[in-house]
Amino acid sequence: MYDNVNAKGLLHAIKPALSVSIMSADFLNLGKAIISLEESGVKLLHIDVMDGNFCPSLTIGPSVIKQLKTSMMLDVHLMIQEPLNTLDQYIDAGAGMITIQYESTMHSHKTLQTIKERNPNIIRGISLNPGTSYTVTEPLLDEVDMIVLLAVNPGWNGQKFIAATKSKYESIKKLIKEKGKDILTVIDGGVTLENFEQISALKADIVVSGSAVFKGGDINRNVQIMIDALKKISTQTRNK
Repeated sequence: MYDNVNAKGLLHAIKPALSVSIMSADFLNLGKAIISLEESGVKLLHIDVMDGNFCPSLTIGPSVIKQLKTSMMLDVHLMIQEPLNTLDQYIDAGAGMITIQYESTMHSHKTLQTIKERNPNIIRGISLNPGTSYTVTEPLLDEVDMIVLLAVNPGWNGQKFIAATKSKYESIKKLIKEKGKDILTVIDGGVTLENFEQISALKADIVVSGSAVFKGGDINRNVQIMIDALKKISTQTRNK
């Protein structure tokens, strides 16, 4: 299990990084999939927690997360109503990163504060649905380590990457820079092998992908394509 004492330092060291969604794996062979991801160089394991209430899908909870044995950091995305009520369970389950949905509670500020109170080493994230303006993050900038932009609506399969995410992402980056904050940026949803290079060009610190990684059963090949694309953009940026 990953020790999250220096979680933020690790994220800065490996960015731009790929976070792989476990929801697209074959759960009957989950152990093998995790080993394959580790061997492929993946450092972040993304876990979408859906309660069938905030969004229509129902996935896994803290008891399953706690049983995941991996060296990858657990990137837990809570798409649940009122996450404050169950935060401790996900912290105890070993989350290295916890992201809440802005739309899931009236008390997003308090929820983010509580994560820090319970465990200051956990990376705190706020995620925005496609229809939510980036401006809602401004009052939360002192309480977040990362901002996640969903490029699809959560809970429905087979959606395409929403093109408007690009301008929204650029606005978020501008806001972070204007406020002088050290906040990681994340793109999540609608990521495919076909559009990965285009998404990489946005220069997000983390890109989340699921089905594309497991497509055709060749995890190593798919991960390599994505990591190479991220490294290419990173190298080009440094050389400018």
